[in-house]
Amino acid sequence: MGQSKILVRCFSSIPKFRPLKIHNFENTSNHTTAPSPSYFEAETKVINLLNRRPIPPPFVFNLILLSVVKNKDFNSTLKIGQKFLLHRRLFDSHTLHIFMNCCCSVNQVQNAYSLVSLLIKCGFELGTIIFNTLLKGLVLEGRVFEAFQLSELMRNQGIFMSEVSYAILIRGLCDSNQVGSVLFLLNRIIKNEFPDIYPNVVIFGTVIASLFKYERYEMAFH
Repeated sequence: MGQSKILVRCFSSIPKFRPLKIHNFENTSNHTTAPSPSYFEAETKVINLLNRRPIPPPFVFNLILLSVVKNKDFNSTLKIGQKFLLHRRLFDSHTLHIFMNCCCSVNQVQNAYSLVSLLIKCGFELGTIIFNTLLKGLVLEGRVFEAFQLSELMRNQGIFMSEVSYAILIRGLCDSNQVGSVLFLLNRIIKNEFPDIYPNVVIFGTVIASLFKYERYEMAFH
């Protein structure tokens, strides 16, 4: 069985995983405040590009999306995204990653998970960056246990876990005040129980910052 089929089956076993439906973005992209000027400018550019022949390649549209993301207007980016996802030639893996990041930034990990099905369907590779985005989204929603489940899936499928991956997990444990679990995980990293990571400034910095946050000063200095 190919890796893509294995990943589909694994993701399908995740409780809230659903195939992508374009209207899933409707609730995500509803504005509680007025859209930013960057949204209207971007929308105008997209409409003009769609009227061109030939239609420009995906990276041109990606630059427009990133200009909106730069202003942290994630909802507007997703609203524009509804136009993209209806036409295969308008997006690539980078486009989908932009949308996933936006979903995770507005507490819509469900929709980010759904985008995974589209990535697989289109034959795009599910690499570390994609999984880190999902890990970050789960942690932001306080779903730390699910984040660790996803990290196990990564390891089982041979997907490289970077220092960023572990830092996200550690930050999730720290934010939920599970200091004991943080130190247990750190101890496993120090003992080289994970072949793809070793203790470094990023890992220790995340732990120390979190210990100070919860006023565990003595533990931080040791």
